[in-house]
Parts: sequence; structure tokens; C-alpha cells
Amino acid sequence: MIYMKKLTKMNKFEMVMEILGNVEVENKDLLVEFVQHEMDLLARKNSTTGDRKPSKVQVENEKLIAKIEELQADGIARTIAEIQELSGELAELKNQKMSALLKKLVDSEIMTRFVEKKKTYFQLKSE
Repeated sequence: MIYMKKLTKMNKFEMVMEILGNVEVENKDLLVEFVQHEMDLLARKNSTTGDRKPSKVQVENEKLIAKIEELQADGIARTIAEIQELSGELAELKNQKMSALLKKLVDSEIMTRFVEKKKTYFQLKSE
């Protein structure tokens, strides 16, 4: 199975602009102007999001992620429940929250996720 990179709104507008450049349609100038305006709005929105400070929840999540990395430094594959048993702070979190935090680590390729006998395990990637 081939996985494609997720297309952003900007990617899709660029594709539409490319199509509009290659075809002749009625009101083409109006369509090009509209798409260009939407691309400008997206660019402006994206440039302002970089200026914001991380929220309180984001800061807390970063601390929790660091804690998970620290606990998993031994390289042993563990389930969510096993990771939670290692720390009182993580034991208070719901499995859904832990799953989201671990997904961030997997997506950033810091950890690997695999399923064995219907149990999902997480392991820190070795260098």
C-alpha cells in the first residue's frame, strides 16, 4: 500500500491554479483571482500562527512527552498501560490522552508502534 503525503489546502489551490493555467474556461480571470486571493489569505494566516506562544496545554503535553521518552529510554517495548505503571504522573492520564501523546512520538519518528498478539506496543527507536 502506498501512502501519500497529506495534501494541504495550499497544495490543492496550487493544483487548481495549474489546471486553470492549462485550460480555457469562461470567467477564467475571475477564477484565477479567487484562487489567488484564497492562497494569499492562507499564507497570511500561516505566517501569523508562527508568532504565537504555545498554549498551557501544549506546554504540559511537551513535558509529558519528555517524561514518556525518559521512561522508554531503556528500549523495552511496552503497552500504554505498562508505560503508565512506570510513572504516577502518567497513570493519572486516560488511555486516549496517552495514545495521542504516543502518536505524536510515532509521527515524529522518535518511537515505533507495532502490534503483537492483538496488543499495541511502543518502543523508542534505537539510533
